[in-house]
Amino acid sequence: MKFTIALALAALAHTASAHYIWHSLVTSSGESSAAIRQPVNNSPVQDVTSGAITCNVSPSAATQTVSVAAGSQVTFKLDNTIYHQGPAAIYLGKAPSTAAAWDGSGANWFKIAEWGATFNPFGFTDFNASELGTTIPAGTPSGDYLLRIEQIGLHVAGAPQWYISCAQITVTGGGSGSPSKVSIPGYVSASDPGLTVNIYDPVPTAYKFLLQTLGLSLLTHSVAAHYIWHELIAGGTTSSAAVRQPINNSPVELGQVSSNDIRCNVSPGAATETVSVAAGSTIGFNLDNTIYHLGPAAIYLGKAPSTAASWDGSGANWFKIAEWGAVFSPSFSFSTLGLSQLTTTIPSNTPAGEYLVRIEQVGLHVAGAPQWYISCAQIKVTGGGSGNPAKVSIPGYVSASGASTLAMRDLVILMQDEKILALPSISITQFRRRTR
Repeated sequence: MKFTIALALAALAHTASAHYIWHSLVTSSGESSAAIRQPVNNSPVQDVTSGAITCNVSPSAATQTVSVAAGSQVTFKLDNTIYHQGPAAIYLGKAPSTAAAWDGSGANWFKIAEWGATFNPFGFTDFNASELGTTIPAGTPSGDYLLRIEQIGLHVAGAPQWYISCAQITVTGGGSGSPSKVSIPGYVSASDPGLTVNIYDPVPTAYKFLLQTLGLSLLTHSVAAHYIWHELIAGGTTSSAAVRQPINNSPVELGQVSSNDIRCNVSPGAATETVSVAAGSTIGFNLDNTIYHLGPAAIYLGKAPSTAASWDGSGANWFKIAEWGAVFSPSFSFSTLGLSQLTTTIPSNTPAGEYLVRIEQVGLHVAGAPQWYISCAQIKVTGGGSGNPAKVSIPGYVSASGASTLAMRDLVILMQDEKILALPSISITQFRRRTR
C-alpha cells in the first residue's frame, strides 16, 4: 500500500513538472513578462471549443504593450522545457482598437510560424526547447495585436493538451499584407486527425495539422523548413525594400497554382523601392533560412507595361532567365538544397525598362503536393538590348494537373507543361534546344 501511494505521488510530481507556461516575451527592446497575459497556473487547456483556447483560462491582465518593428524577431520563453511531443505555432491577431482592450474574439487571427514533425525517427522539432521565436512578417500592417503561442502535447492519444499564452504588441513600420484569417476558437476541430493521432502506435510516417488555419493544407514539418526570399541582390548591394514581402513563410500550394498567388505569393506587402540594375550584371535573392526541401528553382523576369510598382504581374510578359535542377551523382538530389542565396545574370540583351523579377523554389518532398516558395522584386534594367524571348503568363505557365505529378524522386520535371529530362550537365533550356 505504501509503495502504491509513493508511486502515485511520484507520478503526480512527474506530471506537474511536465507542465509549463510561456511566461515572457523577448523583442529588440528586451524581455518582458508584463506584456504577457499570464496564465493562472501551468495546467493545459483541453477543450478546443472553449474561450480558453484563445489566451488560456482566465489569464491575468498584461500591464504593458510592447512595440515591435515589422520584420524583427519575437521570442516566447518558457518556465521549463517542452516535455510533451507535439506541434507548436505562433499567431498574430489584429486588435480592433488596442491590444489591451481586445479579448481575441472574431476572425482576426493568422499564423506566422509553426513547428511540426520530423521523421526517421519520428518526433517534433520543438521538443525540449525552452523558447520559440520567429520574425514578424515585414508586410504585417501596423497597429496593435495579440501575439499568441501554442504548443500542443499529443502524448495521450485523443486527448491533446494546449499550452498557450498571449502577449500584447504594437507593430510599427508595417506593410499592407492581408492574409487569410480565422477565429480562435473555431480555427480547428476536435476531430482533426492532427489532434486525434496516436504518435506511438503505429508511429506516423506523415503528419498534417490545422488544415483550416490559412485556408491551405499546411504540412507542418517545421518552421525551420519554411523560408522567405526576403532580400534582392542587385548592383553589388542588397535591398529588402525592393521585395514584395510575403506575409509569412508558408508555401503556395497545388490548389493555388491557377490563382494569382502563384505569381508573387499570397497578398505580399508593397515594395517601397525599385532598384536599377544594368543589363549583364548579377541579380539574385537572399533567403531568411536555407533551402530545406529538395526541388528545382528558377528566376523569371516580367516586363512591366509601365512601372514595376504599379504592375500586378498579369499578362504574358514573363520569361525565365535562370534555373537550378536535379543532379544524379553521387545520388539523386537538387542543386539548390542547403543554399541560402541564388544569383544569376540579367541577360545583356534584355530590353531596358522596369520589370518584376520573380524567384521560385519548388519543394517536392511530398509526392503530388508541391510547395512553391516565391518572392517578387521591383527592378529597372538599364543599358539593355533588343532581345525578344518567348513569354508566358503566371499563372498559366504550369498546369495543376501536371504539377500534381511532381515528386522528389521523379527524373522528369514539368516546365511550361512539357516534361523534360533534367540532365545534371546541361540546363533544361539547353536540353530543349538539343532535342528540337
